[in-house]
Amino acid sequence: MQLPKSSEVFSKVSWFDEIDSTNLELARQVEAGAQDFSAVIAASQTSGQGRLGRNWSSPPGASLSLSILVPKTFPEPGWLTLLAALSVKRALEELGVVEPGIKWPNDLHVQGRKVCGILAQLLPGGEVVVGIGLNLKAQHPELNAISLEELGVNADIDTAAAAIGKELAGLLKAFFTSPNEVKLQFSSSCITIGQQVRAELPGGQELRGLAAEVDHRGQLVILTPEPVALSAGDVWHLRADR
Repeated sequence: MQLPKSSEVFSKVSWFDEIDSTNLELARQVEAGAQDFSAVIAASQTSGQGRLGRNWSSPPGASLSLSILVPKTFPEPGWLTLLAALSVKRALEELGVVEPGIKWPNDLHVQGRKVCGILAQLLPGGEVVVGIGLNLKAQHPELNAISLEELGVNADIDTAAAAIGKELAGLLKAFFTSPNEVKLQFSSSCITIGQQVRAELPGGQELRGLAAEVDHRGQLVILTPEPVALSAGDVWHLRADR
């Protein structure tokens, strides 16, 4: 597939009709000397990777699978997933999606349903690969998901990938000069803040309380009633997304 829009945004673009995982492929390319802000784009993944080691596969043509290599000079890697989420939110708005919101730390929701998921992975050499899965067409009916097609937005893989890449490049640049401003922009876009939530931590512990804020390190602060700052974990809203 020709990807002229994405080729203008990324330093290098690799396209696959089908791949095991765009994150894994980009990691392989890093070992071979991939350039910063290289991208791997696929129409289908057979062994995609989700949070906490879960598998995630995408049927052919139903979603955009995009992985981007972030420069390892980025000063706060803990913020990369959040910046990627903010870049997707802005790209979705540019494409015509109304009121997309960020569910901390790595999902985009519209009308209370998931439209995009994000996974950032740290490589042994210090590089970070940011993987983004965006629903272009209707997903399996058992999933609480929504797609651009269902929202009346007609965007192909190249258009969506280029829009996300452009926004992420701008946010990475802005973070170097005005990190606090970018962090405030994220917080204002995060629909988890102000919600009663249930959080399951990687070790199996469960917390319930009010999601009060995202702190300067990108952690979600939950009042339980004492404040607990989460850097990782699955979070569920206990009432409908606003």
